[in-house]
Amino acid sequence: MFGLGVRLTEVTKKFVGRSRGALQSVSHTFEPGTITFVTGHSGAGKTTLLRLIMNQFPPTYGQVVVGDVNLATLKGGQLPRFRQQLGVVFQEHHLLSARTVLDNVMLPLRISGRSRALMESRALNALAIMGLDDKGDVFPEQLSTGEQQRVGIARALVNRPRLLLADEPTGNLDPEMSKSVMRLFREFREIGTTVIVASHDLALIEAFGAPFIELREGELVGHMKS
Repeated sequence: MFGLGVRLTEVTKKFVGRSRGALQSVSHTFEPGTITFVTGHSGAGKTTLLRLIMNQFPPTYGQVVVGDVNLATLKGGQLPRFRQQLGVVFQEHHLLSARTVLDNVMLPLRISGRSRALMESRALNALAIMGLDDKGDVFPEQLSTGEQQRVGIARALVNRPRLLLADEPTGNLDPEMSKSVMRLFREFREIGTTVIVASHDLALIEAFGAPFIELREGELVGHMKS
């Protein structure tokens, strides 16, 4: 599997009602098959950066290229196919309350048209990795916030994505589970997945030893290479 690189060129994102852009002329390249943290204070632009990469909305100015695709050129059915290559860990979980945990984790595979047997096998394996192998038949509201976060991580990984985007993936996890999740991300990087993690946890970033970029009030103010 080959990871998808990401190239941002002079990217600015402005939202209605805000005098200052959420991102200001950000240029950076995330190389394929690497893991990079995006850090900065709350409101620095970390989540906006990830949402631009998943093409949730377009930049106001500038260019976002994922793999060899300029996201501004995606049309119609091309967008779902593009997103099938991504795994996303949302800060707000976005689990479907009317579906069981197992159904939630299987969702990316269902969208990809995989067989029921393959969906169940991969989803159960992902839940086991996250220590939730006994939670497949329950509903999200029956889980703690930390357990819901782990379900979201399992869902993001189940399709073996070429690009993994994670927004504060360890925010609701205890220190040991946080370390386990980061080890899992490293394993995905080692098989070729490009991993981009937004986090304000400087201690975790330092312990992990991965390169990072720092945002401050929407501007790229620093970076560290591995």
